[in-house]
Amino acid sequence: MTDLQDIRSRLRDDVRRGAPSDEGGGGRYTLIFAICGVVIGFALFLFVPRFFQAPNSAIMRDISVARPAAETGIRPPDGGRYAGKSPDEIAVLADEVCASTAPRVLGGKVPRPSDAAADFLNADGMKRINEQMHCLLTEGPMRFCSPAQQRMIVGEIALYFHGIDQANRQFGALRGSETRKGVGEEIAPEPRVVMALEARLRDGQLTTANRDMISGEAPRWVRDRLVKIEPHQSLCPAKPWWAIWR
Repeated sequence: MTDLQDIRSRLRDDVRRGAPSDEGGGGRYTLIFAICGVVIGFALFLFVPRFFQAPNSAIMRDISVARPAAETGIRPPDGGRYAGKSPDEIAVLADEVCASTAPRVLGGKVPRPSDAAADFLNADGMKRINEQMHCLLTEGPMRFCSPAQQRMIVGEIALYFHGIDQANRQFGALRGSETRKGVGEEIAPEPRVVMALEARLRDGQLTTANRDMISGEAPRWVRDRLVKIEPHQSLCPAKPWWAIWR
């Protein structure tokens, strides 16, 4: 009987000594499971939106309703043709609108203001260039949210001012010729183009670096106007939080 009691006593002692160890082991397992759950949850939170977001799904805001056209340099309402479109899709549609002002397009190429340097030397050519430049800056301005489109337009603006400067340098050699007839003593940038350029800077669609690059080719009076403008925060939709490193 004594032996049986001793066995029971030792078993009870063993159980009491083992309980803390079991509790510690259970706590460790709980901690491990909790950490795994946090890691898996963060991974899902980080990567799942990338697979479910449709390409070019950012919806462009119509900024023409935020400010009057005289202030923003934006064309009249477009009938919603740009609603829900990505910047690159907007660019394609805007080019179609602007193409109507430049019927001389070869091989389906998108017309650009700098396509023909000779156009800077005659009145009709300058009229086309000014209209194209104004359209490029005002039609579908959310196209500037595409880095490629922004670089292309900044290049066109710089070439616009450069072309005017080169044409004026040739004025003496062409004085009285038919090529220069009707243009006047000196070519000046179209006021509407300058106003539209200022509007894109105020909107934040063009950056300080863009302004400085353009100013390098612009005449002095245009530089003096542009340098007074500090571009605001861009109206472009912010990148998804998971693309902040791009």
